[in-house]
Amino acid sequence: MVRSTLVAGTAFLRDGGRRLALGAILTLPLMPSTALAGRAPGPQAPQAAPAPAPPEPRTPAPAPTALTNALATVLNRAATTAPGTYTVIGTSLEPSKEPLPVLVQADALRGPEQTIRVVVSLGAQVTQPAVTRARIVAAGGTGPAILSDIEGSSPAGVIRTVNQTTLKPGAYELLAAVAQPGAGGSSLVALAKSRLVVPDLWRGTLAVSPVVLGDTVAAAPASAAGSPFAFGPTALRPSAGDRFPQGGDLHVAFRVFNWTAPPEQKPDLQVEYVFYERTPKRGVFFNKVKPQLLNAQTLGERFDAASGVVNGGMTIPLASFPFGEFQLAVRVTDKRTRQTASQETRFVVVP
Repeated sequence: MVRSTLVAGTAFLRDGGRRLALGAILTLPLMPSTALAGRAPGPQAPQAAPAPAPPEPRTPAPAPTALTNALATVLNRAATTAPGTYTVIGTSLEPSKEPLPVLVQADALRGPEQTIRVVVSLGAQVTQPAVTRARIVAAGGTGPAILSDIEGSSPAGVIRTVNQTTLKPGAYELLAAVAQPGAGGSSLVALAKSRLVVPDLWRGTLAVSPVVLGDTVAAAPASAAGSPFAFGPTALRPSAGDRFPQGGDLHVAFRVFNWTAPPEQKPDLQVEYVFYERTPKRGVFFNKVKPQLLNAQTLGERFDAASGVVNGGMTIPLASFPFGEFQLAVRVTDKRTRQTASQETRFVVVP
């Protein structure tokens, strides 16, 4: 069984005498449940590779008119169109049997002058040169309908783009569309949606940033401090899609703000990870992880209480998960005040 221990503020995986330094990312054993009874424990997380460079922002390039128009057709109907892949001809669209994997997600950090920096990651995998668009829309009909709308282009292969903006605390919707040429002069367009809740990271009650799904973790250089997708000593590469093979691992990370502690003292936090298996009508409890404690005993001497942020996360071996769609709920409790804050994300386990 893979176990986790904390040494001087750095989490290590211990198995057979070998230790893998993974910064603040933990692999924790799943608690026993009926769903997992009799299944083999998950595999050891892979050896951390050299720190992956954060995706570089791409300068939008001129895109073929047909693909640009196809993107606009799908995005303009996003409110009434389900996520998925569509064949677009003119202004008509039909569900396609040829899926394009697309994932849109965000990281949130404190910005200058008590602003909130939101960095949106768009990931996809295309078989032909494609155009992309990432959009942030205000939820609930308040404020401008479209707050950010960035278009770009990419060659065939894996797409990873990031764009940064500043948002006020509130609820938003992330939209991402990717288009590549289809058969017979059509366009193949994939639409992804994600609810984005931006908490107040500077004041008020306990707050948790959005949970980021990653496909790689590694040691982050000191120069990466305060950068998107760098969680303390750990760099997480945002995943290019929400589908993860059953034989691999899923990495998640987030940040905690507005915890309570006397000056220069460490927080006293408890993190719960609960997994739900998605069904057509609702989520059904699948399993949970033993609560993770972030306090004076586990954070280590290098933790800087003055920074006002605690980085959290874990590596999830997927060998014990059946194929299907899952929801991960992350709930953080400040044990001093009993305040709680939570965020959710979804992923799919595939063969």
